[in-house]
Amino acid sequence: VKTFEIIPQKLFHMSIDDYMKVHGRIRKPFTAETVQYRKYAENWGDIVHLLVSAPDTPNFVKVMHDKKEKVLVPIPSELLESSSLIQTLEELKAIELQHHSDGATSCSFTTKHFARFLGTGDWLEFYVWNEVKRAKFVDDCQWGYEISSAATNELDVVLTYKAQLIFVECKTDEEPFKGNTKYLDNINNKSEMLGRTYVTKLFVTNASKNRNGYANFLEQAKLRRIRVVTAEDLPNIGEILKQEAINPTYSRI
Repeated sequence: VKTFEIIPQKLFHMSIDDYMKVHGRIRKPFTAETVQYRKYAENWGDIVHLLVSAPDTPNFVKVMHDKKEKVLVPIPSELLESSSLIQTLEELKAIELQHHSDGATSCSFTTKHFARFLGTGDWLEFYVWNEVKRAKFVDDCQWGYEISSAATNELDVVLTYKAQLIFVECKTDEEPFKGNTKYLDNINNKSEMLGRTYVTKLFVTNASKNRNGYANFLEQAKLRRIRVVTAEDLPNIGEILKQEAINPTYSRI
């Protein structure tokens, strides 16, 4: 029989790694390349706030999704003409524009780190994490937290509050609601191994609740006890997560 020393302060203000150990899980360590990437990314707070506030972010994300650095991607003229986002990202040297003799314009990411950050959903994960840290209520908070297992199990954003776990699934799809209850099922699958109904779960997207399929998606989320946060509420995500930690929409039982 193993015995453990119980330290009250640590028990009630648990780190994420300690919570995982209680549930028989361990964190997958970052590679050296990922450590370097995250050091760059965590200086890009101004960029993520720009992406959250810009109305043309969904169109930019759609065009540049999963593109590698230095790969030229045609930019639709209507997006280029209306987008202050693209001009600002160029000024910040995150992207480079090339104007062609036929009047067309192409865009590329300037580095592999910008390609990974802006070409995937990492920027939204970082934004949520950063806003939670600013709200100053958590015991621990991480983004891009991978659990070691046979299958890939990543928690986009995960936090502990008084030895309780809250995790967030972030999606930057153009149509995250229509026919996508698989996202909700995936969230539930993760919660099953981390405390089931004692875990608070959120689905966060930069898409508007005006997108196709939102009403049905919301009903399906409620059945699974998952809080849905859309673009309209992203500026308040820190306070929303604070509320979910202290007084959750779905009680942790």
